[in-house]
Amino acid sequence: MRRDTGLVDLDEVRDLALKERPKVIFCGGTALPRTIDFAAFGEIAREAGAVLVADVAHIAGLIAGGAHPSPAGHVDVISTTTHKTLRGPRGAMLLSREEHARALDRAVFPGLQGGPHNRPPPPSPSPCARPPCPPSAPTPTPSSPTRRPSPERSSPAASTWSPAAPTTT
Repeated sequence: MRRDTGLVDLDEVRDLALKERPKVIFCGGTALPRTIDFAAFGEIAREAGAVLVADVAHIAGLIAGGAHPSPAGHVDVISTTTHKTLRGPRGAMLLSREEHARALDRAVFPGLQGGPHNRPPPPSPSPCARPPCPPSAPTPTPSSPTRRPSPERSSPAASTWSPAAPTTT
């Protein structure tokens, strides 16, 4: 990652991969607010003779919605989850090219599937159900009643508009 741009320095990745010759290269990220260049990573992995794995758990929803490029066709293995951005039940997926499928199956099954959350998730009406949005506050107008901040509450937040308290008789 370049400090001056905040971007992955693909030239540095290439140099390091060609020097070290790793068996596996991972790309993707949990908190990387940038577009991941899967094609460039794929080219680097092929040059270095490495298997390229893309972890897309946190951007899978963006990929499914077309807002982020897909790693499919550029990487050897894709790892993702169903419960983060896809809003499904807790689970994970490993997608691979045919040449890696048997090795992944043998490495994962029968003993390594599961994780730290091996308990049933709470019931959900639908994997794609979204919680309802809270109602929005009414838009203030010049004739809308407002509350004056009390003297003991003089923070900037206290002087913002809020609907008048209901009156009771």
